[in-house]
Amino acid sequence: MYNKEILSKRIKELRQEKNLTQRQLAEKANTTPTSVSAYEKGQKTPSIEVLCNIANALETSVDWLCGNLTSEGAYTFLGVIITLVQRGKQFGDIINFMVQYYKMSELLSADKISQDMFDSWLAGTALSDTKQRDMM
Repeated sequence: MYNKEILSKRIKELRQEKNLTQRQLAEKANTTPTSVSAYEKGQKTPSIEVLCNIANALETSVDWLCGNLTSEGAYTFLGVIITLVQRGKQFGDIINFMVQYYKMSELLSADKISQDMFDSWLAGTALSDTKQRDMM
C-alpha cells in the first residue's frame, strides 16, 4: 500500500546514498529541484511519470520507493544488469539475461504470466547469483 512518508524518506535517503543533489535528481527525473524538495518533505506527491523517472534515476523500483517492498533489491532491468556487472559476470551471461528478459516481457504482454510472476522472476534473477556465489 502506498505510504507518502515512506516515499519521501526513501527518495531522500537513496538520493543521498547515490551522492546526487536535488538538482541532479531533478534533471534525471525530468522535474524541478523545488519539486524534488517537496517530494522529500512529503509536501507533494510525484505524478506516475515522474515517480517512474525517479525510480529509474535512483536505480530502484517504484514498488520499493512507495513502501510495497521491504528490500530494495535490483528489481528493474537496469538494476539486474548493474548487479550482474558488479558481480563480474561475463558478457554472455548478461546477453543471456537480456534474451530471457525479452521473452518474459513478451509473455507478460500477452497475459500469459502475471505481473507478480514477472516481478518474482526478475527478483529471482537478481538474487540467484548471490545464492550461487554464497555457496562457493
